[in-house]
Amino acid sequence: MNQKPIEVLFFLPTAGGGGAEMHVIRLINHIRRSRFRPKLALLRAGGAYEKHLKKDVPVKVLCPEWVRSSTVSCLIGSRPLKLLIQREKPEIVFSALPNTHAVLARALAGIQNPPKIVLGVQNNVGVTRLSKKSVIRQWESNWSDRAYNLADSIVAISKGVAADFEEHFNELNGRVDIAYNIGCDEKVFDAAEEALLSWERPPGLLLVACGRLEEQKDYTTLLKAVRIVRETTPLTLWILGRGRLEAELRKKIEDLDLENSVELLGFQANPFAFMAAADIFVLSSAWEGFGNVIVEAMACGTPVVSTRCPFGPEEILAGGEYGLMADVGDSKDLAERILELAKDSERRADLAKKGRSRARDFL
Repeated sequence: MNQKPIEVLFFLPTAGGGGAEMHVIRLINHIRRSRFRPKLALLRAGGAYEKHLKKDVPVKVLCPEWVRSSTVSCLIGSRPLKLLIQREKPEIVFSALPNTHAVLARALAGIQNPPKIVLGVQNNVGVTRLSKKSVIRQWESNWSDRAYNLADSIVAISKGVAADFEEHFNELNGRVDIAYNIGCDEKVFDAAEEALLSWERPPGLLLVACGRLEEQKDYTTLLKAVRIVRETTPLTLWILGRGRLEAELRKKIEDLDLENSVELLGFQANPFAFMAAADIFVLSSAWEGFGNVIVEAMACGTPVVSTRCPFGPEEILAGGEYGLMADVGDSKDLAERILELAKDSERRADLAKKGRSRARDFL
């Protein structure tokens, strides 16, 4: 007898903006329809990744169109989520991020026979909890902590993230599973073949970095490394992404006299074409839960230099087997690894080949 597919409600703040959101979209698209019937709830519409969602997935936007603030959407989103759960009666609700965990915990209050709750842990709890200093961030932290205690299953995206989570939530030891992100899919391989359109590849060594312009990505260390590399090697660094530190980074670029060597390209709908055009992809992060962009760059056939930040990159790159690794916050070490790879075309070609194969481990 054929079993009825399990109804799963995936819950995101918006369908765009980061690796976690892209991972969930890929998960929804590839989950077996014979076993699961996915639906997607969003606090806010308009995310750049919505267009990648398969057409058979119903989408419910919880907040009115006039709500643009992520903070406001979290504060008012719990009631419409509660009503949605009561009406649709999903068997499982999956939330990927702390802010949606917090909204979900509030929404579950008073629901009789609630669905099974699965929560993702996408980043280092030890770091993110220390950074929650504002009243809103503390509110989010308190409610997301409640959600973890309500969860039927908790899924960490790397071994390091799982160990870090269990260190901070001793009472939940043994309830945490590990499942790596879907770091890429076949669309990444195809998109890497597309042209750069209006962008022209500059002469000399081309480095590409991709990620939010936030403290976590530690672009300051990368800029200092670029200045060191430029002393002997003509190069250009393209940084893809948006964020609140853009003005600060532009000032840093000016202070380091890098205006002719570094370009901030903002959000790009197809970052993979830029990755594929690069000689080297660089991740300079101070911490990562996983590091989707590393897998995506490898899928594009681009060798990677990454920091040994906790926790994902070292697992993805197998301690240096699939890419070069530098110490966190050490611009000199990062520069040396970039130069090492820049001067060795055979090694770049070898890492590009091995990287494409390794990326398929995260399909």
